[in-house]
Amino acid sequence: MDHIDRINLLTKLKEAGSYFSQKSSDYNLLIKLEEDTIELSNAFESHKKLSFSNLGNFFLSIFITSATLFTIFFYLYMDNQYTPNILLFTILDIPLVLVFYFILNSSNKRKLEKYIKKLDTLNNEKDLLLSDLYLNYQNFRYPGLLPFKYTFPGFIEIIYDYINDHRANTITEAINLYHDEMHKQYLEKSQKEIIKITKANNSSTRRAGNWAAAATAISVLGLFVKR
Repeated sequence: MDHIDRINLLTKLKEAGSYFSQKSSDYNLLIKLEEDTIELSNAFESHKKLSFSNLGNFFLSIFITSATLFTIFFYLYMDNQYTPNILLFTILDIPLVLVFYFILNSSNKRKLEKYIKKLDTLNNEKDLLLSDLYLNYQNFRYPGLLPFKYTFPGFIEIIYDYINDHRANTITEAINLYHDEMHKQYLEKSQKEIIKITKANNSSTRRAGNWAAAATAISVLGLFVKR
């Protein structure tokens, strides 16, 4: 790539950064919604597993209690020491177990339904934002310059730096370089760890945030195109 081509590409990227920055609040809200969705989904799965675990433990304890009561009743019966009250308590043990089960199960179902309702709300909000951002993308002066999933303003700054520093000659090379570096340096690391490490390696706090947010933005924006 000669100097003029590089300058032209950098100019277009700068224009893209300025254009998509007008929607920065929407991009940031989208990232926040995605993080909330992931957090809520994890909480939903944890609660679901805990519900099954609690029910299992509940039935196990009831089984042990029932077995113990029947054993006591059996030995009292053999010794002719049982009373009608003991027999009645033993018989009522099973329906009481069923009543407690239905109460517990109903409570768990209500909690799970609340999780599902919240997740549906978050997904609907994300869909509306994605549609608006995609419409904005289609109205950009250079629609073929960047794929939609890479229009997050912070990510545009990252690839601008790659090309400006002569580490990449094209947007495709810059995108591949970004993914290579993410894979090598931040594999299996959480978003919080990414922020900490990048802040230590970069003097610009905003650029550090770009790295962390870009991964989430690329992921959620990419899902919209695949639908």
